[in-house]
Amino acid sequence: MAKYKYTTEFEFSTPLKTLFHYITPEGLDGWFAEKVDRIDDKHYDIFWDGVGHLARIAAYRHNNYVKYQFTNEKDGRNNYSFIDFRLNKNEMTGTVFLKIVDYSDMNNKEQLDDLWKSLTGTLRGQIGLE
Repeated sequence: MAKYKYTTEFEFSTPLKTLFHYITPEGLDGWFAEKVDRIDDKHYDIFWDGVGHLARIAAYRHNNYVKYQFTNEKDGRNNYSFIDFRLNKNEMTGTVFLKIVDYSDMNNKEQLDDLWKSLTGTLRGQIGLE
């Protein structure tokens, strides 16, 4: 099945360090995932909809970005799906922008819009912004 690259961005009025915590494996549960189990330093089992998804951290820069590369569950090989979370701060306003790149089999833009609006709405609630 062909992969689809979906990109979106959300504005947050919160410190960059606070928001960064929520895009790390320790902060994903409760807004993005039901739970996250650490396998080792770079590999995680990320659960949503009751199903675990094996992922590794493919790229990481403290207080800037985290990219999760998903692997096939049977053989551990790359399935070429990833989610990339990137933070950018507007120095003039102090506003932080969360840019999300979702590269997966899901190719319905409306459903992806709704999904990420819902997920980031939950994130805002966890942070205390709503």
